[in-house]
Amino acid sequence: MNDKTLSTRDISGHLGQKSISGHLKRILSRLIKDGLVEWTEPDAVKSSKQ
Repeated sequence: MNDKTLSTRDISGHLGQKSISGHLKRILSRLIKDGLVEWTEPDAVKSSKQ
């Protein structure tokens, strides 16, 4: 397990995307739902910084 914290923008960049796509957002939502990734601050899920 990797405990490294990455923003959505960081993940997008590592994937070679120039911006955060809707597809990436859907994939991340599914990973969160499946418990494979989690927000760094669960109380701030609505935060644009997540």
